[in-house]
Amino acid sequence: MPYDLESRHITHYPLPITHYPLPITYYLFLTVKLKRELFRNFRAIKFCSATIIFICIIVPIEFRNNAVAQSTLPKDIRMGIQELASSIGKRRPSGNWGGFCPLFGQELAKELQASNTNMIVKAPYITNSYANRYDGLKQNLVQIECGPNTIISDQKILEEKGWTHIEFSDPFHTTGIKILLKKELAKSSEDEIGNIPQDKLKDIVIGVIYDTTTYYQLKKSGYKFVTFKTIEAILQALEKGEQIQAYADDALILKTLLESDYQNEGYVLYPQKKGDYLPRTAQEDYGLVVLKDSGYSQLLLDKINKTLEIASIKAYQEKLKNEETGQTKQQLLEEQDRYITEILQKFKEKEDANRILILVIAVLSILSIVLTFLLILQSSRNRDS
Repeated sequence: MPYDLESRHITHYPLPITHYPLPITYYLFLTVKLKRELFRNFRAIKFCSATIIFICIIVPIEFRNNAVAQSTLPKDIRMGIQELASSIGKRRPSGNWGGFCPLFGQELAKELQASNTNMIVKAPYITNSYANRYDGLKQNLVQIECGPNTIISDQKILEEKGWTHIEFSDPFHTTGIKILLKKELAKSSEDEIGNIPQDKLKDIVIGVIYDTTTYYQLKKSGYKFVTFKTIEAILQALEKGEQIQAYADDALILKTLLESDYQNEGYVLYPQKKGDYLPRTAQEDYGLVVLKDSGYSQLLLDKINKTLEIASIKAYQEKLKNEETGQTKQQLLEEQDRYITEILQKFKEKEDANRILILVIAVLSILSIVLTFLLILQSSRNRDS
């Protein structure tokens, strides 16, 4: 399956055996045409029948039992990656992509290629610059949105935001709200076991992006906060220390800031432990997003949800949970590079095995044709004699 991060590099994976119909057609034709001769040789019948069953039924089931009609999906599946959380998807200074979304794109490409060899999955370099968050889907610029997108099931909220045109996949990550604040403030507010008591936490003025799930949770939980339109505006206010003392957002988004210069400038996340989030706030699920009622949305969602169950994706989901703590940027990048290299190596080994298996099946098919011909010839000679 071609998977193209920049519409430049396309990798062709080995095709399933179901894309090689010649042996199947030949055997069916041979069985009908030479029925009389084969009828005289019971062993030949058994041999040909076993070969036909193996090639026509067992092999296709073994390779792929979930075919996708080529006419139901567009030829190009464009996956937009929001670069808010580096662990989920972000282009690095080297130009390479890192994070969950590129890995998911590779696995999804393999899943879609089960029956459509012309399918291309692309991950264009985009940022969330639309006036409305999911306008890229509405304008058909992308077919899948991958990023820290909170799954919203409340139809009223979707209508208020103008997001009635989208559908969410199954969750790929569960997270919550943390705050970014200066080490001095965190240390002076902590008790003897490293927690900030609730009476001190409620007095910290927090910056938050307006009209986000984090904003509504802070509002519901009774925290003191000031709203901003952009992350940049919050960070400027935080550095000046005039309006706010902390910045609240999803854990992985804040962790991305620590991977840059904020850890060196004396900032920390609170709560620091993985799985711990701002008290009195609820956890939320991230999902991939597709265009609703597109004619192929349900089929695409089914393929996305199936890909989320693949072992390598499950392993990376566990990795996302572990990254909600305080590693340095260099440690995180090195760990991600090692992990992605291991995954790609496994892909290559699997592809090599598929190529060998296809070659073996092709050789066996040729041998079976030769043997069938010899059996027919022997049968004809026996009849003539």
